[in-house]
Amino acid sequence: MDGGAGDDSVTNRGAINIDKADSTATAVGVAVAALVAKEGAALGAALADTSATAAVSATGIDGGAGNDVLANLGTITAKNVSASADAVSVSLAVAVSKAGVGAGAASRKATARPRHCNGTGWRLGRRRSPQSSSGEHHLQA
Repeated sequence: MDGGAGDDSVTNRGAINIDKADSTATAVGVAVAALVAKEGAALGAALADTSATAAVSATGIDGGAGNDVLANLGTITAKNVSASADAVSVSLAVAVSKAGVGAGAASRKATARPRHCNGTGWRLGRRRSPQSSSGEHHLQA
């Protein structure tokens, strides 16, 4: 349930069930440098920097912005909340010189960040909001 912007009154008398909230991020980076020199120097580099970030949030009742009154008289269940991230980088540098110098360098960096994996029964707005709960909250990752 989302109260949205403004002052709201949100009451849950039933069951709010969130089953499976997930986020997956995949990033692939490839860098290739091929250099050929008949005479002289063939110098080159291949650089790959790849990152992936995944975030997920599951909220039963969200008051949103404003002065909100939230009440939970029922149940809020959030389960199977997950975030996963994969990052792969591949670099290849080839330098060939018939007469002279051939030099190549390859560098790669891969970063995967599963972040902000949140399961919340309820979330209040920015202002202080009154709330009451005689119901149940069940949170399971």
